[in-house]
Amino acid sequence: MSTLHAAFHLPETRVYRVVAGVIWALIVLSLGTLALESVLPEQHWAGTAIDVADRVLLVVFALEIILRVASFHPPQLGIFDLTPPQRIRAHVWSRVRFVLRPLNLVDLLTVLALVPALRGLRALRLLRLLRSARVFRYGNPFQSLTHAFDENRPLYALAFSVLGLEIL
Repeated sequence: MSTLHAAFHLPETRVYRVVAGVIWALIVLSLGTLALESVLPEQHWAGTAIDVADRVLLVVFALEIILRVASFHPPQLGIFDLTPPQRIRAHVWSRVRFVLRPLNLVDLLTVLALVPALRGLRALRLLRLLRSARVFRYGNPFQSLTHAFDENRPLYALAFSVLGLEIL
């Protein structure tokens, strides 16, 4: 489990860089399938092969998200001595908060493109490239956005709940 944790959560390790490189390659391939699909005529013979390749890539992205969430280690477990029910609660709630981080939500929305009606969400794959620290060498605006969400969580939860109710 420590190798899996290092592969998804420790940027200073070699296995993390390898996994990040593979994910980048898959994103570029995925964007290539999206571009090909938009350029080809609707009834082209390669359309089904591109569609199958796109679905396989989305399944791989879904597995990557599942592994990233499963390998997440809640920080409070190393600090506090918790009873077994408290440990289970810490695991569950920490993982829910981890999934609700902005970049993880983008990843989740990208995978929702497996539903045929939500195929347009595939364009969000470009935002997955922003996960890399090399893109923002001098300052990462997503860190300040994440910090703002953490500082004002109840306010954003209320605003997004009202927005969600209005959309429904």
